[in-house]
Amino acid sequence: MPPASADRPPPSHAHSRDYRHQHKILHRGTVPRSAASLLIRTETTMFLKTPKPTQIEPAQAAELAAAGQLTLVDVREVDERQALAPKVPSVHIPLGTLPARMDELPAGSPVAFLCAAGGRSSVAAQAALGAGLDALNVNGGMSAWRRSGVPTKAG
Repeated sequence: MPPASADRPPPSHAHSRDYRHQHKILHRGTVPRSAASLLIRTETTMFLKTPKPTQIEPAQAAELAAAGQLTLVDVREVDERQALAPKVPSVHIPLGTLPARMDELPAGSPVAFLCAAGGRSSVAAQAALGAGLDALNVNGGMSAWRRSGVPTKAG
């Protein structure tokens, strides 16, 4: 066990070992200091074990969505979605609310996640994959969607 730092006592052997085993968290031999730290490390561990989502190009996503074979989910924040036109026909679930609203997504058909540039939607798609959904990430997000010339709607 690493030596205790001056500002906090060492965790008990049993608690520390069980905690690390249950959560598969190794943080330089110590227990994380806060609930937020625990959440971040647990989610990171989950994402490391979940395969990266498949990328789909905006044109292909638009075509499949128009045919009813794909659900588009915009994970941008409310103010960002309102301020930054153009928009695409999609379900709006901000990334921060996705865990609580995951049951709103169709389990039997593909779901493609979209954000401004593709980073947040990749995180959302990976979380959906971890929840057992058929999830994709729109490659490049709205930036790529606009560049590709795929139709959008204003407002």
